[in-house]
Amino acid sequence: MEFSSTNFINTVREGDFNKIQEMVKQGQEINEKDQQQTTALHWCAFNDRYDIAKFLLDNGADISLVDINRHTPLHWACASGSLLFCHLLIENGADLYQTDINGLMPLHLAAKLNKSLVCFYLLSKGLSVDLLDDNQRTPLHYSAMSGSSQITRFLIRKGAKIDSRDIEGKTPFHYSALSPNSETISIIYESGGDLNVQDNEHRTPYQVTRESNSLMSKFISDLKIEDYLKHFKIFGIGIYPLFFIFPFAIFFLIDFFFVFTSFWISITIIPILAYSFFKNCYIYPKSHGMNPAAFGLYCYAIFCFFSTMIFRLLPNILSRKYLI
Repeated sequence: MEFSSTNFINTVREGDFNKIQEMVKQGQEINEKDQQQTTALHWCAFNDRYDIAKFLLDNGADISLVDINRHTPLHWACASGSLLFCHLLIENGADLYQTDINGLMPLHLAAKLNKSLVCFYLLSKGLSVDLLDDNQRTPLHYSAMSGSSQITRFLIRKGAKIDSRDIEGKTPFHYSALSPNSETISIIYESGGDLNVQDNEHRTPYQVTRESNSLMSKFISDLKIEDYLKHFKIFGIGIYPLFFIFPFAIFFLIDFFFVFTSFWISITIIPILAYSFFKNCYIYPKSHGMNPAAFGLYCYAIFCFFSTMIFRLLPNILSRKYLI
């Protein structure tokens, strides 16, 4: 996008430090604005020209001036991801709580644009992890929106509220459902995010994905099934524990009625169950975890094998030894 700029701002954009120094010596107004209300300091932030910015600040550049979108130079520095420039501006008194035309503070903008290092730095300056913008959104809302798994994980570890709602009643889970990164959805879900939470229009994250034809609808659908199984109970016993109990019961009956063949059953089925176990451990998606039924069968086969060895074969071996 082309901007109508003054000669001084054009010189700053081009990065001609010697010419900038000469113009300032000749009385150039440092805080001059172009038609978009941007100043030379804004463009220093955009181009990450620390040296020029330091010179301008030393000569009276106003750090609080905003452009047509109410962005301060700190907003621009956060958008460009320049950690060093952010540090320079903050050390010179930049306002961390200035909102732009959309109500975003620098921290929210950094989270929205997936500038992880800038986010971490701003939080180290004492900003709340649940800092609200004009739309009642937290940094977690914006990191979920951008699909930034790194920022999302960091914010949650720092105690960010997963169920925080904005003015539309949406939680970070709603926004993660529209992001391009399924890992962000998994992080929020595994940290206690509610799949059935509704916004002001009574829409769940899954319904949001369906309405927008998001690619994440299938992923969230799988999570809903997993969540249902996790909380489903029979006679007060969760279905996941039943997955472990059932194969044990079946093999116990086999062991009881076919005492003399249990050893051969064990050594026959162990390779099959071992394959199933490792397949579910290493091929099945990590976010879904291991198949508990396969794990239960595998454990019982091992138990059956060793119990047969100890309680059936060993006495026979010992008796033969004494007979000799």
